[in-house]
Amino acid sequence: MKKAAIYTRVSSLEQAKHGFSIRQQKDRLLQYAEMNELSVYEIYEDSGWSGTNTERPALQRLLSDCESGLFDVVLVFKLDRLSRSVPKTYQLFEFFDKHEVKFVSISEGFDTSTAYGKGMSGFLSVMAQMENSVRVERVTEGKIGKAKRGEPMSGHNPPFGYSYDKQNKRYVINEEQANVVKEIYDLYLSGLGGNEIVAKLNKSGHVGKDVPWTRTHMRRILDNVVYIGKQQFKGEIYEANHEPIIDEETFEAVQKQREIREKKAYRENNPRPWKSKYILSGLLRCEKCGSRMELKVARWKTKDGKRMSNDKYRCVNSYHTPIQKEDPSRIQCSSNHYSRTELEDTVLKQVSALRESDVKVKKEKELSQDYSAELKQIRAKLTKLKNLYLEDLIGFEELKKDTDKLKERKKKIEQQMKNTIGQKNETSEVKDLIKNGINFSGMSITRTKYVLNTLIDYISIGDDGMTIYWNFRY
Repeated sequence: MKKAAIYTRVSSLEQAKHGFSIRQQKDRLLQYAEMNELSVYEIYEDSGWSGTNTERPALQRLLSDCESGLFDVVLVFKLDRLSRSVPKTYQLFEFFDKHEVKFVSISEGFDTSTAYGKGMSGFLSVMAQMENSVRVERVTEGKIGKAKRGEPMSGHNPPFGYSYDKQNKRYVINEEQANVVKEIYDLYLSGLGGNEIVAKLNKSGHVGKDVPWTRTHMRRILDNVVYIGKQQFKGEIYEANHEPIIDEETFEAVQKQREIREKKAYRENNPRPWKSKYILSGLLRCEKCGSRMELKVARWKTKDGKRMSNDKYRCVNSYHTPIQKEDPSRIQCSSNHYSRTELEDTVLKQVSALRESDVKVKKEKELSQDYSAELKQIRAKLTKLKNLYLEDLIGFEELKKDTDKLKERKKKIEQQMKNTIGQKNETSEVKDLIKNGINFSGMSITRTKYVLNTLIDYISIGDDGMTIYWNFRY
């Protein structure tokens, strides 16, 4: 005989209004169980609980027993006894279905084991999605209304330079921090670069902040229209109800100056990594401090008009302006500069010499070591995002978006650590690439970068030469 769990619920308001008591529900449900030859495992009773709240003690106990496989069917008098929320009702249906437990509402003839019940379950799924969409729209409309009224969008997390006045729902200027904001704008317009400004601020003891300044902190302050008495939401700019720290003329002058500098940087260095023509971009690491290597581009013309170049890779922490040298938060690395052409030639030569017999499947221990480095990096990024949010340099939506991406990546890596089959497939791909040897002559830059990134994890550069760390056992 199949076992049934009987669930009853009533709120005190409903009981007084409709006389729809727990006893009536029990009697009807017990009769149904007897007529359908069901053995009652237990009666779960929530008295005085709202239908919108699923954190009810008896319901939670029922779900736990369901997970343990203690019964075969759940009986309720009406569907709304389970929940008054369509999305939550559908989630409960999915939970029951996952554990192969039927759900029956006796007054509505709803049975998830029948074609009608399954159809209704699908309908509830659509309704749940629609309800969620409507809720999101309402929240968005509410926020737009808030923005139009000039009320702060970040509430109790004001941007640097302001405090939050809860009573009047507005930002008020924090004089100490506001002076730093003004200084940043003045220094930028005086011609100082981002790194120099950051170094100068940190040398002063990063006034008004608990953590050292970074280029990201400074860039967000130069970007934010909140400092001219406005605010941005969903790409639109709205007048805000707080006092500005920076006048609009100064703000616009900074934006124009930034555009000029970015164009100049592009002409001189072509820094856009997604269009990089350098085949080792993203692969090089400094042996001394572990930081990435950046390319220093040198271009000039001789007197007879001949174009010359002498590009070199250098550690991002090996070059410092006079102001940067005095920044206590900046890493001081003594790494040398290395010729781009020499590095590229050496790497291509080593890769060309690879043979299929050199490739071996990595052991589980080695795989774990490979993944642990990236997990460590992800944890560091999560901590950094949290600090940026606490410093009000990013909003909650951006924090959640970036955090979710990192957590998803972390989840995938942890799964890969448990499953070494994927590594064997990667090894097969590597073997296919070098099966007949690799000839880079005439190969496009895009294809060359693909081959190198498939075969190489990273390349460590130091005074004693370079070491290639492969994506396989060598």
